[in-house]
Amino acid sequence: MDGMAIVLGGSVMKSASLFLPGIRKIISESCRFVSFEKIDLALASLGDAANLIGGQEYGITDSTRKEHGMPADLHVIEGGYLRDILNQPEALQRTFEALEEPTALQGLSKKLNQGKFQQIVLTGMGSSFHALHPLDLQLVNYGFTSIMVETSELIHYKNRFFDPKTLIVAVSQSGQSAEMVRLAEVNRKRSPVIAVTNTPGSALAEHATAVLFTQAGSESSVSCKTYVATLMALKWLGGILCQRDVKRSRRELKHAAPAVAAYLADWK
Repeated sequence: MDGMAIVLGGSVMKSASLFLPGIRKIISESCRFVSFEKIDLALASLGDAANLIGGQEYGITDSTRKEHGMPADLHVIEGGYLRDILNQPEALQRTFEALEEPTALQGLSKKLNQGKFQQIVLTGMGSSFHALHPLDLQLVNYGFTSIMVETSELIHYKNRFFDPKTLIVAVSQSGQSAEMVRLAEVNRKRSPVIAVTNTPGSALAEHATAVLFTQAGSESSVSCKTYVATLMALKWLGGILCQRDVKRSRRELKHAAPAVAAYLADWK
């Protein structure tokens, strides 16, 4: 065997001096099949980007190695997911241009501020669920009772929330996940639902009382463009529910796409 390298990367490298001795000990005790002298335990100077480079020997540093910089040829990390990241500004701009205040949504906001709802349940799965956190903070700060519940828990263990006194905000990229289909079945129109989805005609969109559509387009992998577009739509929704001046909300959101574009411009 000519030897091998174990490359460590990520933000934890800032504390490398604390845990590297322990890792070296584990390797020397566990890797009986190969001499430890043949194993090079190296740190990746690319930090969080090291996992994108994979097995390439770019950017690796060690006390016995010369440090390398980022390679000029970045083909190893280019692909559908990177294109989705770089297309986030366009997704945000399209979503911004499509923002509206549907009559049904205005009616729900009016009822909410008249005290017709006891609580607001914010629900989704995965990144759709986590995107609801800023809205949750905004609603609580405004004085509403807001509860975040993953949709899987809502439909199976917390279905007492399905009643006319509960306003549900449901977020789903596809609007067609098993949890959202089940939500429509369990709810049976008892609670009014505000949907935020990227997919017109989906089960969630058809079931909802009011809908805000993101304009992220298709995704090549996990949610990327949809996530940032959802954040924008939920910020817009928060302004409507909290009876904020929609013109002010629009002025603020107008800067999102250019800001993201500027951030991504120098990605290389």
